[in-house]
Amino acid sequence: MKNENYIFKSSFWIYYFAAKRMHINVEFTKYIFESKIYISSPEIIEFYTGIDRNRDDALKLLTNDMSLTRSLVEAKVGLPNDMDIFSHIKWRPSEDQIEKVQSELSENVINSTLPDSIKDQHSDRNYNQIAPYNQNIQTFLEEYSLYNLIQNVRACSRALRNSDYVEPNIKKLMFKEILNSWHQISNVLLAITPIIASIGEAEFAGYRFILGKGFGDNIDEKINRIIQANPTNVVGLFKDDLFSNKLGPLFYEQFSNESNPLVKHHIALLIIFTRPRGWKKQIEDYIVSISKDSFYLFDTVNALRARYKYDFADSSELRDISYLIKMGLAKHEFGHKRPRLDKISKITNKNLPKREFDE
Repeated sequence: MKNENYIFKSSFWIYYFAAKRMHINVEFTKYIFESKIYISSPEIIEFYTGIDRNRDDALKLLTNDMSLTRSLVEAKVGLPNDMDIFSHIKWRPSEDQIEKVQSELSENVINSTLPDSIKDQHSDRNYNQIAPYNQNIQTFLEEYSLYNLIQNVRACSRALRNSDYVEPNIKKLMFKEILNSWHQISNVLLAITPIIASIGEAEFAGYRFILGKGFGDNIDEKINRIIQANPTNVVGLFKDDLFSNKLGPLFYEQFSNESNPLVKHHIALLIIFTRPRGWKKQIEDYIVSISKDSFYLFDTVNALRARYKYDFADSSELRDISYLIKMGLAKHEFGHKRPRLDKISKITNKNLPKREFDE
């Protein structure tokens, strides 16, 4: 139904009543989970967990399904879990650093179990990218179970967001598995970077990645910039399914304990994009913990700049974002592990982007 002002999707009633039936019919609940219907309709899980916000059973089943799917993708793709190309990218990478990043990524892809159509793109930059894309990419992403993993993550994220009264350890395990899945999805998207760089887009199962303006004039420049946008793209894909202010303490605990630098950076971006209570202190400590010339500091400052420029934010939030931008720039400029206020004050407001929503 719709009129001039509202659009109402009747399908949501179907999902809602299916979720209600799951609460009163054990066999139907078993059918929804075992048949994996929720993969194509994560809204069912959103309603099921949201009705009473205490579905330990759902979180355990969903976490296990997501873990199995991630392991399946990992085995099929064959990229190393410890692949860390971002450690080679600096604040202002030289041509040699860029080439090293591209070479390491290509070496990992060529030694993986990915299909030849993707390996060929890494072994020969002049290879005709369009034909294998049209013929094989859709099939690859379906056969390699990436679509199922993305949908698993979406369902789990919504379930976690709705689970206020579930035992903390169950929620911790699910969040950790969500992060592991983000890491795997990041690796696969890195592998298809040459496709996006050469023809400007990649689409599969309703997900479309389009190369916008400003990504460079040649394929090497485009590949480098797409690689650098990878963490933001991955977090941006799922943040709205996951975020709730009540999950702030869960984010912060995992943030503090996380040892994988890319996964930790994913959490940092999630915190910056959503800004739960206490977020400023978390990002301040993160800035202190990373190298002054690292990609991770560069990307953190850029993420903060984008929030300052585009987000609807009150004056208090804008002050916090401004302070963190200047702190990151001061660390890079002066090299102090934790820049003091006298150094931060030397970064003027000229370094802040113009607000899009200010009149």
